Amino acid sequence: MIDFKTYMEKVNVHYEFLKKYYKSDDIASIYGVDKFEIRHSNVLQWILEPKGDEAIDYLPIRNLLKLIQEKNSYYEFFNLIDLTTARIDKVSIQREKYNIDMFITLKINNEDYAVIIENKLESSIHDNQLEVYKNKVQEIYPNHKKLYVFLSPGSNTE
Repeated sequence: MIDFKTYMEKVNVHYEFLKKYYKSDDIASIYGVDKFEIRHSNVLQWILEPKGDEAIDYLPIRNLLKLIQEKNSYYEFFNLIDLTTARIDKVSIQREKYNIDMFITLKINNEDYAVIIENKLESSIHDNQLEVYKNKVQEIYPNHKKLYVFLSPGSNTE
């Protein structure tokens, strides 16, 4: 016969295991890669990059653009576009171009756009990082309309 104390210790061990198991936030945590910026960016690139010419292939990038519109009122020129019906094509997503985590060029209604995404998981912005990116992109893509996105699960902006 098991005494009450031993029983409670066993129950607690199982309870703690189950609590931890079911509180896993996402598959990245389960795989142990939730703190790896590059892997997050690689998965985002795979999701966002159109696989063909069908409308459904452009749905992920279209939804990202809608999210940028929804969350940022800074880009007045961009907020005027109806992204539900806009023609999006010539999507190119590059990783670590000019040291930028994700550099996306595309056409929206035949206008050139560049979307610059800085992906930060546990570190913060450092050494005028965003200003350097902004200057580089402006120098090389002066005629593109630019959207800058800081992607972070928290608010690490110090």
